Amino acid sequence: MYYQKTVEYLLRTFPERQDAEAFTDQHTRELYAYLDQTLQPPQPKKLYREEIRKAFVDYLGKVAYPMVLFKGEEKIVVHLRPFDEVPEDAPVFKDVVGILKNYENQIFTTSGRSDLLIIEEDVKDDIFRRIRHEKILLEPKKLIRQAVRTAFGLDERDVIVFLQEKIFIRLFQESPASAKTSSAAASPVGGGRER
Repeated sequence: MYYQKTVEYLLRTFPERQDAEAFTDQHTRELYAYLDQTLQPPQPKKLYREEIRKAFVDYLGKVAYPMVLFKGEEKIVVHLRPFDEVPEDAPVFKDVVGILKNYENQIFTTSGRSDLLIIEEDVKDDIFRRIRHEKILLEPKKLIRQAVRTAFGLDERDVIVFLQEKIFIRLFQESPASAKTSSAAASPVGGGRER
């Protein structure tokens, strides 16, 4: 029951989930008062801490990695850490992959070199415009690197660098000697593959 009432409080107080990092002492007092008022008779707070923690984690876990700490009887501290990787089924991820695929021909013909791809500023700006309005906490460059690897089937050894308002993709090239001894399968785009 404490779980459900905590989620109700969070929904009402922080409809934009990422704002819950601003959870203050006043919010803690309000939450405890709400729980005591709606759940009779009031119980010692430490008896329902785990239910409260689980409610915070479940509610905030959709936008970031939440850390919920209880300091004494009267303070809850909330810290949100951005996702390391965005789930591939997240709408923002699918949208960024779609933007990259829309510009694929332009990207693969830009540099004139088979081992260097350039994502120009206008494409990068389209991607950042899409990410800017996202409700989840994420590191934009990590998301873009992940989407570029997915969109173009890049090898782990291919390097993605943000430089001079552009995104450069340096494809790994095997030396002729190592290519003869290597039996690893090449991906369609990276690692010395002609495009």
